[in-house]
Amino acid sequence: MKSLKHKYHIIGEGWDEIEEIRNVPKKIKILKFVVEQGIVSVDDVKRKFDIPDKSDVARKTMSELKISHVKYGSIKNGVWYVDRQELLNRLQSYYMKMPDFQPRKIRLHEVPHALQMNHIRLMLEKSKEANVVAWQSEAYIRALPPYQRNGFGVKKMPDAIFFRGSNDGGAAKKYFLEYERTLKNKERYTDIWGHYMKRIDVTRKSVLYICENALCKARLLQMMQSIQEREEKKGGEFRSEIFRFETIDEFNQAFQKKGREVSYADDAL
Repeated sequence: MKSLKHKYHIIGEGWDEIEEIRNVPKKIKILKFVVEQGIVSVDDVKRKFDIPDKSDVARKTMSELKISHVKYGSIKNGVWYVDRQELLNRLQSYYMKMPDFQPRKIRLHEVPHALQMNHIRLMLEKSKEANVVAWQSEAYIRALPPYQRNGFGVKKMPDAIFFRGSNDGGAAKKYFLEYERTLKNKERYTDIWGHYMKRIDVTRKSVLYICENALCKARLLQMMQSIQEREEKKGGEFRSEIFRFETIDEFNQAFQKKGREVSYADDAL
């Protein structure tokens, strides 16, 4: 069977292909999802693996695997994370190309961002229109050796990279995802946006910023306009066409209309 990576000409190392060769147990796939995302809820796992809402299979499986969890707000069954090397070793016995993930500690201030990223990933992956064929989380990218990170360093790391398959079987299109709950300063964005504008694998609207609210989006756009004007006065070029900004509500509305998925076509991304 031709792997998705080769079918869509996805560039970069992958660690999913073995699933097509070996029958990986679902509990190991669940473990892989937790490791990739860093922090998950039971509901995230249910959505990822299409487990019925009333089923307790997801929670029982993670408990049997001895994945750590802590209470968090009103989230049923708390949030789950992998902090034991034994679990990573077990995962690697199935995925030989697995990056060098490390056991993680839970930092409660990171939970809202992590859970929203899970939501964004699952909305995209479950959309037939989006046709996401590969996903690389921030944790995945960080776990790669520096020479495989494709120019990303510790201070310039997207929240995710994902690939959308083409209908004609051609190369998959690469997207860079940034989820902004809080704003950085202008010089930080100058640095980050400058990095994206220099990349040869960035194309029109391929850097997607999802903002926590309308104020965050408005302030980001204002900063971008200010930075663009400053750069153009100096005779520089500013590739504003590579960026797309939307709020999390706008993102959700692109998929939900009277309970049904709506189109999220290429011209919308």
